[in-house]
This record gives sequence, structure tokens and C-alpha cells, in this order.
Amino acid sequence: MKQDIFDNILNHFNGNINSHVFLFNTNDKEKCLEQLKVLITKIINADEVVYNQIMKELYIELFVIRNEGKEIKADQISFLLDKIKTKPILSKYLFYIINDAEHLNTFASNKLLKTIEEPNNGVIGMLITDNIGKILPTIKSRCEIVNINFDKTDVENSEFFNEAIDLIKIIETKELVDVSIYKIKNPNIMDNFLEIIDVIIKIYNSINIKNIEQFKEITTIINDNNSKKEILKKAMYLNKIYPMIESNMNKELLFEKILVDFKGMKE
Repeated sequence: MKQDIFDNILNHFNGNINSHVFLFNTNDKEKCLEQLKVLITKIINADEVVYNQIMKELYIELFVIRNEGKEIKADQISFLLDKIKTKPILSKYLFYIINDAEHLNTFASNKLLKTIEEPNNGVIGMLITDNIGKILPTIKSRCEIVNINFDKTDVENSEFFNEAIDLIKIIETKELVDVSIYKIKNPNIMDNFLEIIDVIIKIYNSINIKNIEQFKEITTIINDNNSKKEILKKAMYLNKIYPMIESNMNKELLFEKILVDFKGMKE
């Protein structure tokens, strides 16, 4: 269902009937941010180099604003407004994303409102919030509001739970993994790679919150092989790489990349 929402927005861009500013009301801001970056790669038909630049937030015509401390301040929005004065060069559009938009303070909100009311040609804004009630009403009224919820499924009941557990054991306990041999022994791994990684992401995210009883064995393995900082780094890494899997990039290369990158996260 969520993919239908993003596909619909993409179709609007392809038909040149898109809005100039969107407000995404979601239950998972970080996942929404990653999906929006993927959406941008599709809007501009990015090649692999530009795709990686966008996902790493290094693309020169994408600006991502987050709250610094407790709020998003006026000087952050002033910096943004200065950057989006220029016309886009690399594609038809210049993009900005404001994550944690509910943390815009009053001065920042009022500065942003001016550019929303008088948008520059080719500038597309995307605001992300998990508390739409805290968004300034005058901003809200000028945005195309998109409600999107990401599944919070029961990990233990996933049909791919055992495959995810087995894969975590391998990547956490083995010093070197022969990917080709692993794929021969597990021929369905690539067919279900997206679903398995989704379960693994939920496990690493959950382990930072509490030691859930049904994960007792695997949480012990993860905790024994990682510091708390390393667990957090791996959870954040998986959250960022997930959209690459979902966008049908080469899954075998991504599988090898995950194995190598995990080994390189030791302090």
C-alpha cells in the first residue's frame, strides 16, 4: 500500500501535475526519509552514481534539514532558503527535505511559510512529521498532505523469522563468509532477501530498546559480539540500505556489501 502512495506521487511528477510542497505524516520518520530519497532518484531518473549521492545526502541539489537539539531553528531555514534561490541545473528540480518538521520553532516556521507561499520554479519541498498537530496551520494548509504508515509487524510471527535468525548468526559469528557457498546452501535467499532483511532490521532496532524474550538466543549473540554503539550503527546502516533493496538494485551485490560492511563496523 505504501509503495502505491510513492508510485502515485511519481506518476504526478511524470505527468507534470505535481505539488511544490508535500507534508508527510508518518509513524516512522527515518524510514519515510529514506523512501523519499529513493523517490527523488526515480523522479530525476538517477544513474547509479547520482543514486548513491542522493542516498548519502551528498547530491548538490538535495538539502536535508533535521532538528538540532530540541528544535529546528530560524538560521537553519535561512541557510536552506539561501541555497534554494538558484535554479536547478542537474535536473528539472531542486529538492529540500525537512525531517522532524514538528520541531520547527515559530521563527523557522514563519520563514519557511514565505517560501511556501512564493515558491521558486523547480523547487520541491518535502516535510516529514509524526505529529501533524504541531505543524503551523498556515503551513499545513499550503501543503499536499500524505499520510503514510509503515508496518509494525510481529517479527516472531514472520515466515522469514528463522531465515533472518540464521543469517544474523552467520554475519555475527563467522569471520569470513563465502557468499557463493551460502547461496548454494540457501537457494531461496535472493528471492526473499527483502523480507529477510526487513526482519533483521526489526531485530536490530528492537535490541536497542529491550531484550525481548523470544529473541533471547539471538540478542545474546548480538550483544556478545557488539558494543551498544556498534549495534546502533548496524541498525542505522540497515535502515539506510533497505530502500536500495526495495528499489530492485542488484541483491547479490548488496548481500555481499552488507556482509563486508558489518565486519568493518568493529570499533
